[in-house]
This record gives sequence, C-alpha cells and structure tokens, in this order.
Amino acid sequence: MQRFVTCLAVKLFLAACVLAAPNEAYIKDAHIRDDAGIQPHKIRGLVDLTSIFGGRTWFVNSANTGAGDGGGYGATYKQPFATLDYAISVASAGDLILIAAGHTEAVISAGDITLDKAITIVGCGYGENRPKFLFTTSTAADIQITAAGVSIYNCIFECDKTGADHVRMIAVLAPGALIENCLFRQGTTTEKSLAFIVLDDKTTLPDYCTIRNNAFISVGAGAEHAIAIDYASTGLVLEGNYIFGNYSAACVHSGVAHTACFIHHNSLTNHANGKPAIGFTTAATGAIEFNTVNSPLAAAATKTGIDPGACYCNENYGSDGNGDVSGVLNPASDT
Repeated sequence: MQRFVTCLAVKLFLAACVLAAPNEAYIKDAHIRDDAGIQPHKIRGLVDLTSIFGGRTWFVNSANTGAGDGGGYGATYKQPFATLDYAISVASAGDLILIAAGHTEAVISAGDITLDKAITIVGCGYGENRPKFLFTTSTAADIQITAAGVSIYNCIFECDKTGADHVRMIAVLAPGALIENCLFRQGTTTEKSLAFIVLDDKTTLPDYCTIRNNAFISVGAGAEHAIAIDYASTGLVLEGNYIFGNYSAACVHSGVAHTACFIHHNSLTNHANGKPAIGFTTAATGAIEFNTVNSPLAAAATKTGIDPGACYCNENYGSDGNGDVSGVLNPASDT
C-alpha cells in the first residue's frame, strides 16, 4: 500500500510539472546535455519538452561541427541547424526550437531574424553559456516578432556596435509575445542600443504581451530606455524584470496612451540625472504596483521616480542612492 501511494505521488508530481510548463520555472532551466543516458530535450530530467508542444522539435547549434542549414539537418541535436534564422524558415506554427548552449549568431540587418509564425524558442544552458545574439554591424539590425503567440526563453542579446548607436534589439510587432529569462546588455564598445525591446505596430497591435524575469543592463550614458512602448497597445505585463542603467528617457518609457498595463515586482534603477525609472508622458492606463524605482527623482523631497500617466500606483518604493537610506513611496501616498 505504501509503495502504491508513493508511486501515485510521483506520477502526480510529474503531471504537475508538465502542466506548469512552458511558462514556469522548468522551461527556464532548459539545458542540452551530451552525457550518456540524458535526453537532450528534457528539463531537469523531469519534463520532455516534445511531449508539451504539439508540433515538431528543431535543434540549432552553431558550435557543432556537424551543423548545417539545409535538408537533412535540424531534426536531431547531433546534426542541428547552424542558425536560428534558418530554423524559423523551416518550422511551422506550434513548433519548438531548442538552441544549444554556446550557440552564437550575428544579427546584421533590420528583420534579419523574423519570427513570422507562432513558435517557441528555448535557449539552453546557464549564465554566459546561454545562446548569444550579437548586434555589431548595422544600427538598424533587429529581431522582429511579426506573428502572434511567439515565445522566447533564456537567451542573451548583446550590442557591440561601433561607430553609431544601435536602435533596438527586439521589435514586438504582434500580439501575445512572451519574452522570459533573457539578458539584454551593452557590449564592450561605447555605443549602445537606444532601446532593448520596442513594442510597435506592423499589421496587428502588440496587445497582451508579457516581458518577464529578464535583465537589462546599460551602464554608460547613451541608451534612451530598456523597454519602449511606442504603440497604444493593450494589456502589456512587465513582471519580475531587473533593469539597471543610465537611460536618457526612463527604464520603461512610453509616449503613447497604451491601456490596461500591469507593471509589478520589477527592480528598476535609472541613474540619469532628472529622469524617472518609469516615464509615461501621456494618459496611459493600468496598474503599477510593488516595484523598486530608484532614480535621482525618487528622493523623499520629490518622490517622482514614477511618471505614471493615468495608471494607478500602489506600494512602489524608490531611493535616490544618496547615503545609507531605504526607499520611500513613489509617488507620494494618497491622502
């Protein structure tokens, strides 16, 4: 009886893992292993990704000497595609693309990588070993999301452009996008990406998108914002992100009247003088709650680390970084 109960509990746990994916912690720790007996498309040895997604699974690994873009490649991790760009051209809506740890790929023109079908991209590996996409050539080079329902997990996006500032890394041009557990950062040059992620418009509005648990780092002056809301989208969710840098507009900025946004549990630090952590210059609506909003404007005397437009604000704290003090409510409490 005890053995039966134990087996039942294990089965229920594994079932819960499958139900939790792909949006929860299991998918974030995806990694490819070459060890004998370890399936390369499993997460923590518990969940087989191919059992979660209804479509095909494709493999990408530029570091594999057996990789190639063409017929006969991509179906196994031992003979993968060489580029994500080619994998997307072969994939169909509902497919999964696994990118191996150590993969690198240059983005050299506008729309050089275009996600034009509802696919899920999972980067494998941890830390610096995650797949890396480099923006080094054109100021206009970007990755464009043009289909609804695209998901991107666990990749590094790095700007190392010389000569002029880069414009943006990812353009979200369609609804329902999910970007999670990624790192966006400046490289070793003095030039920056003016924005890491931009919500804009192509043929459909970028509504109901989620940007979750990412890090955005741009320390030197030059960047304008980490996330720019440049189209009047509805239902944007920003949660659990860490943004740090010197942003001439704000960490999160919008000059349009987007609606029903939910911005919560983010840590946002903008050390540009006179600039907020969140800056909505028009009557945007939604809720901004439980964030840390550090900036020179967040001090107790001003409490303007957030310019919320017409959003409701609750329990946001910020510090100006001067002295050993804790943050204060930003904006000031409702009287």
